[in-house]
Amino acid sequence: MTENKIAAVSAINVEMQFGDFKAVKNVSFSLANSQFLTILGPSGSGKTTLLRMIAGFLKPTQGNIFINGNTVNAVAPNKRSIGMVFQKLALFPHMSAADNVAFPLKMRRFDAKTIPDRVSQYLKLVRLDGFEDRRINELSGGQQQRVAIARALVFEPDLLLLDEPLAALDRKLREEMQLEFRRIQKELGVTTINVTHDQREALVVSDQIIVMENGEIQQDASPTAMYR
Repeated sequence: MTENKIAAVSAINVEMQFGDFKAVKNVSFSLANSQFLTILGPSGSGKTTLLRMIAGFLKPTQGNIFINGNTVNAVAPNKRSIGMVFQKLALFPHMSAADNVAFPLKMRRFDAKTIPDRVSQYLKLVRLDGFEDRRINELSGGQQQRVAIARALVFEPDLLLLDEPLAALDRKLREEMQLEFRRIQKELGVTTINVTHDQREALVVSDQIIVMENGEIQQDASPTAMYR
């Protein structure tokens, strides 16, 4: 299929079954390079399960997921070029902001001499220059979010996955961070998939929105078409 060659991410007839329960049913979609896709739906709609299959934490019981035209069903999560930001940010509280951002570079055996400059570059990108030495518990909720984004992007992944990372923030901060996510995504041109139940967020940040309910895609359209 030619579309898989040009799509950054695509799914063809993907299903996920847990015992007798089918969490995701016959899902197909395609996402172009450098685009921001939001998967929108209520709790239990299958959106997080779909994201976990793309990340490699779950293997589809049927169908195929492609990243840059290659099927990744059998590829382990750490072998996929994916950065991820979770709702629970999973930052290391005993480390500084800079050490948190450096961690994925050390795990991937980047040249040690290049790491400080790269960390500094990505903390600057998320507007945290000057906060390098702060411990995580010395940072506000929004600042912790920014550290998590920098850590997910510092090794230049092909794909950024966002698993409701803004859900725990108060409304004002959440709206501010939505615009930040969009700014960073556009600046880097990184293909991004975001999962949320917040309709406003989906309309504000996305190039493409998929609405899910009961494990199925109800609509796949641009924000403008969706709003109308």
